[in-house]
Amino acid sequence: MTTPQVSPKTVPDDLDVETSPRTSGIDSADHTAEQMRRDKLAYDLKIKTDLRRFLEEHHGLTNFDVDYLSGGTANYVYRVTERGSGVTRIFKHAARQLRSSKETFELSPERLDFEADMLMMLMKRSEDESECHCRTVEAFDASTIEKTHVHTARFKSYDRDIKLLCIEDGGDRNLKDAYKDLSLAELQEIGAELGKWLAKLHGTTPLSYVSGDDEKRNNSVGVAIASYTYKRLLGTLDHYCDNLETGNLSNETLAEHMKPYDDTRRRAERLSKRAGDLVDNRMTKMRESVCHGDFWPGNIMLRSNISTKGPSHGLTVLDWELTRIGNSATDIGQFAAEATILDLLNGNSYQSGLCAAFIRAYFKTSAVGVGSKETIYAWMTQIAIHYAVHLIVWPPDAIHWAPKEEAPNFCIHGLTVLKDALSQTPDIRTWGLFAGLDGLEEIAKEFPDKRGKNADE
Repeated sequence: MTTPQVSPKTVPDDLDVETSPRTSGIDSADHTAEQMRRDKLAYDLKIKTDLRRFLEEHHGLTNFDVDYLSGGTANYVYRVTERGSGVTRIFKHAARQLRSSKETFELSPERLDFEADMLMMLMKRSEDESECHCRTVEAFDASTIEKTHVHTARFKSYDRDIKLLCIEDGGDRNLKDAYKDLSLAELQEIGAELGKWLAKLHGTTPLSYVSGDDEKRNNSVGVAIASYTYKRLLGTLDHYCDNLETGNLSNETLAEHMKPYDDTRRRAERLSKRAGDLVDNRMTKMRESVCHGDFWPGNIMLRSNISTKGPSHGLTVLDWELTRIGNSATDIGQFAAEATILDLLNGNSYQSGLCAAFIRAYFKTSAVGVGSKETIYAWMTQIAIHYAVHLIVWPPDAIHWAPKEEAPNFCIHGLTVLKDALSQTPDIRTWGLFAGLDGLEEIAKEFPDKRGKNADE
């Protein structure tokens, strides 16, 4: 199946080209490029039939099937299958109005520009470094795969004018859905490989992969979404306060956590403000590393038993549209929170399951041992806060996958961690998040004095 190529850069409408015999060719090219752009914009790629017509009329594709893929909330995603060979590709279209919120919530479709650029840069780097990454998994070269490994979705093409991205097909199951079918040993192996992979992304990816030639450039959509969780913290706590005051908070344990203070609502406001101040000052404004932006098990596709040399899994990392320059703690905290939810819902301990394996491998692989303890411990506090706020805010939300009756239990754990992490005398051992790390007892003793200024001060 012919693969569409990256569209040429459209000539700006305000380009001032003098009319003369010498520039008539430029004028003609400008007109042709603009007409092609307008022709492409006539297709409504939110509709499957229009995607089919676009691929047929602009790329000459024939004898193929188009299937609309459910899942996710923002984009329109399709699988295109060549009938003769069975070769598949994924096409992803970003519209201003989100797929799950067509009338009320909008995000700039330029978010897909950042995803396409990042995938191109990461693919080029993997090829330059002769890594197995994309080619091995896509070709199912079983002879070269000896263990579970992680790779970025392989870039195929991108049409910037109409925000249509084509990438490799990572399979039908994501890690969230596959979790229940995996053994504890497999989950620990997968968590470890994901921790190593993320540590490498944070530690070795140049900021220019996001910023380009402008060092101040960043993905504004990714930055906004990173802070959105914190902006919702007070509203979530307010909801629980309302239920507590009216006697409708049925979860007795959560009720006990919400009322150890004379003014529960004032306490919630103070807690939210302190967490919000921290994210504004240290997370969304920090330019520490390249972040994935939405790193959780639902954005990791899994293919199992791909090797003849023993059990192994191919893990494909998708959905880079929120990638940004920011604080690595947000990626770590989000994945750890979602892994904890999966661990607890499936009868595993988050201190020995997917979450624990991920955290331990990340810390072992990254350069966290380099630098002052004041820097490292402050960073660990930021991970814990992001982890805790995610557990409080997202499970009760309508778009989140967790059973709503379980949301109060995740809120209890999140509140416990958040209160301690923001206190003057934190005990990192009570968080559970870093259980099993080498030297945890020594870290716990030093933590209150060595982590630098916190949100209480």
